[in-house]
Amino acid sequence: MDWLLDSKLNLNQRNVISAIVHRNIVYPLVVFGPFGTGKTFTLSQAVRQLVSTSANRVLVCTHSNRAADKHVELLDDYLTNKNGLKAAKPLRIYESSRR
Repeated sequence: MDWLLDSKLNLNQRNVISAIVHRNIVYPLVVFGPFGTGKTFTLSQAVRQLVSTSANRVLVCTHSNRAADKHVELLDDYLTNKNGLKAAKPLRIYESSRR
């Protein structure tokens, strides 16, 4: 698993990713913490692992539009260009009342 992970991840982040990928948790999983702790980055790394197997489908829900936008930003280039997974294209759904 580690060969696809970013070297900036700390041990706690790697443990969260491992739990997600190896299904060692009870779903749904809620990842929370203060601003800037790497929640979005960690989850995007987990999604990279999950979509490397075509049998997996992933739905990421966020509390804020900013986090959703960041997930698309982090995953789009990786999924469509760097890893060649054409079927794994991020789809961003907006709230109709969003400004």
